[in-house]
Amino acid sequence: MGEVSVVMGTCNGAAFVRRQVLSILGQRLRPSELVITDDASTDSTIELITELDAPADLKVRILRGTSRVGIAANFTRGLAAATSAFVALCDQDDEWHVDKLAAQVPLMASAEVMAVCSDARLVSTDGRPLGQTYWERTGFSRSNAGALEQAPLSALLRTNPITGNSMLFRREVVERALPIPEGAMHDYWLLLFAALMGEIALIPRPLLDYRQHESNAIGVGPRPGIRSGFARRPGAPAWSELEMFRMLGARLNEEAWVKGGDRALVASKLRFLERRERLPSGTVRRIPRVLELLREPEGYRRYGRGVGSAVADVLAAPSQRRS
Repeated sequence: MGEVSVVMGTCNGAAFVRRQVLSILGQRLRPSELVITDDASTDSTIELITELDAPADLKVRILRGTSRVGIAANFTRGLAAATSAFVALCDQDDEWHVDKLAAQVPLMASAEVMAVCSDARLVSTDGRPLGQTYWERTGFSRSNAGALEQAPLSALLRTNPITGNSMLFRREVVERALPIPEGAMHDYWLLLFAALMGEIALIPRPLLDYRQHESNAIGVGPRPGIRSGFARRPGAPAWSELEMFRMLGARLNEEAWVKGGDRALVASKLRFLERRERLPSGTVRRIPRVLELLREPEGYRRYGRGVGSAVADVLAAPSQRRS
């Protein structure tokens, strides 16, 4: 079926990285390569990794940065170094289930499949199950999954319901997506390129434990609802959906392989985001503009979560607006 490179981004991850690496070494379908790209850790992250005994048939490569570059640039460095046919993203603080790669790789047998993703079990800092999966917490339903598999780009232009630590890509996706611009959410960027190139296959069960703790760069909101989904921790790098789609639109305009209809969809999403950014600052003044975008066919219902996104925009400051 082809070999797998696991690309793990690390930065001061000593608290949990050992358990994550052990879960990779224990995979039923063992990867051929583990690329660890470290963003200038000042703790014992790298020392803990090098103490572990990797099997002879697993190549471990450590790319150690000397100065902090940020999540996107750190993952870009690791992804560019990966050599296998398939590339799996990996965070430093989770734990993979033993059959993660064994479940994902066979779905790549179809040449049209560019990425395979799964659900994840939410666990506490000490690894206790929190009683929900990521998809349950964020309201990602069976019908949502069907829409994503049938029309991946259209579904992803509404919102990104997939967590990066569950993603496996074809190498061709990585090659076309790189470099990931600083300010973009790296996993969302890669998944959009997968959707532009072909199909995304979903496995509707957890294949990893997604640890929730105060040091998460991106975590999960406390409960389903208007404000559920990704939650950025204090001190984590900010990202702007508007700026990311501006960069994506500019990149796609330079790429001959992109279908004209897909390029138009991305441009339409960008126009929607720009209109949201221009919403008035006063809550009362925002309401008529928000209602207008809610009624329009290329408004909240197509490029957001419908009424949920509209209500969030009425309540939120411009810098807090998300689809």
